[in-house]
Amino acid sequence: MALLLTACGPAATVRRVSAPAPDAVRAPAERAVDPSRSGTMVWLGSQLAPARPQGPRGVPALAAWVFSRPEGAHPAAIVELTFRGPAAPDDQAAVRLPDGREAHCPVRPLPALEGRGQGATARCVFDGEGPWPTRGSAQVAYTPRLTGEPTPLGALDLAPDARSTLIWLAFLPTPVRENPVTHERPWLVFLDAAEPRDLSARCAVNGETVGGTIRGQATAEEADGLRRFHLPLPVSVPREPNGPPADADLPPAAQRAGRWRCVVSQAAAPLRTIEFTLQPDGRPDASAPTGLISPPWWPLEPQ
Repeated sequence: MALLLTACGPAATVRRVSAPAPDAVRAPAERAVDPSRSGTMVWLGSQLAPARPQGPRGVPALAAWVFSRPEGAHPAAIVELTFRGPAAPDDQAAVRLPDGREAHCPVRPLPALEGRGQGATARCVFDGEGPWPTRGSAQVAYTPRLTGEPTPLGALDLAPDARSTLIWLAFLPTPVRENPVTHERPWLVFLDAAEPRDLSARCAVNGETVGGTIRGQATAEEADGLRRFHLPLPVSVPREPNGPPADADLPPAAQRAGRWRCVVSQAAAPLRTIEFTLQPDGRPDASAPTGLISPPWWPLEPQ
């Protein structure tokens, strides 16, 4: 209820009128927000990601890995793992470093949230002295509660020079945090020792510049000094066939299919050039990962 003051000649009168409560006024077609999403997340719900490989019963694929840099002298190292596919709370992961250190870590299934996809995480903590190894590889294995049998997933290269050649094309919802997901957007993902400050990119398709300056996001520095950079491309892919574009600045991939060339710069100095071919459906002209180390991203040719 609100008060309305009216004046008629020298005297004023007060009458009461009905007004909606502030919390009853809502924007039309309000969409839900998922605060767990970000531009650097490993999104397992993409319809455009490579197909998840089928491993032994109860064994998901390894989707992502981070070599964390802990503060202080203890613990000596942390490896954070993300898995694609269903997992059980009593499953176990294991990581063995080249110097013989080994960590066994409980697997934690991810909550079932709209648009997220099935997955799990594990945080493997290594005790003991010694620097983080930058040569050789880390061996990853998975033991499902279902069978109790460990399955090797593969080896993760620890050499920064080799890791910095890895480049992927990932997909995220656009807008990133909104549900339901109606559009996906491709993002370039790569590892580099550069500082995230003043890092940007400009892209051209078939020789013609598209979009403006691209500003991306970066993860925290890892144990070997690298960061993971994520740069959104100026294109979108509707989930419904022949659906409208996400907005005027993100036309459908079919309108920007062809040979892409993106120059990544830091403080206007070229840092690296990434080239790839984008198909009309939004996927790159690339082969899906093989084996049980399988990020939900398309690997691009090292450059």
